[in-house]
Amino acid sequence: MRQKDYVLAALLGFTALSFLGCGLFHGEDSSRQKEKAEAVQAQEGMVYIPPGDVKVRVFERRHEHGAWLPDVEIEEVSDGFFIDKYEFPNVPGELPLSDVSFIEAQTKCRSLGKRLCTLREWLKACQGPEVPDYCYGNEYRRDCCNEFKAEEGSDQAQPVLERSGSRECCRSGYGVYDMTGNLWEWTSQRTVTRYSGYWFWRRRVQLGGCYGIKGENFASYVTNGNSVDFSCGTFGFRCCMDAD
Repeated sequence: MRQKDYVLAALLGFTALSFLGCGLFHGEDSSRQKEKAEAVQAQEGMVYIPPGDVKVRVFERRHEHGAWLPDVEIEEVSDGFFIDKYEFPNVPGELPLSDVSFIEAQTKCRSLGKRLCTLREWLKACQGPEVPDYCYGNEYRRDCCNEFKAEEGSDQAQPVLERSGSRECCRSGYGVYDMTGNLWEWTSQRTVTRYSGYWFWRRRVQLGGCYGIKGENFASYVTNGNSVDFSCGTFGFRCCMDAD
């Protein structure tokens, strides 16, 4: 075979290998994407939340008299994640676990191979893809979620904890239930000044309000904070999990 023929054969062989290699890499990428999609659907009782913008209540501006004045900023959730569809134990029709401290909540999530949600993750799941003022939309709906509705001086019965998913209306745009009212929910966020208006290292931020607060008094980004070993009848939680 002439030298020219050797060169031509080598070029043809290299081209064939290149196409084969691209096909293999493309097949590998497609396989990984398929596996990830299957994993997203495989977490029973959990909802996949994609990355995106989230509305966060912050305390970086001061009132003229020195008091903290809350403001709202847009931050970002950079990675997708899973979140329980209902408050722990994440079972529709059951009463969620209440009177739970941060330490107890964290331990229970870890025992299931999960973790407590970050502040941004919790808010992202609550606000949904449209980022409204309440989990269910921008207009306040008095009977949508479990909250205290009695007017001052009313003889209406005191509010009580309700079973998970009792109110079909009280769900976010991602289909996560009871993120307004029912129970304050623990997050992993420390109560640093930016997110709570005060600093205390052994406290953690809670979100969502509870059945003892009127819903028009808080939007989905309202915050509360308590010591990690303190529990109360209005404290609950739900778990999150990495998507990778």
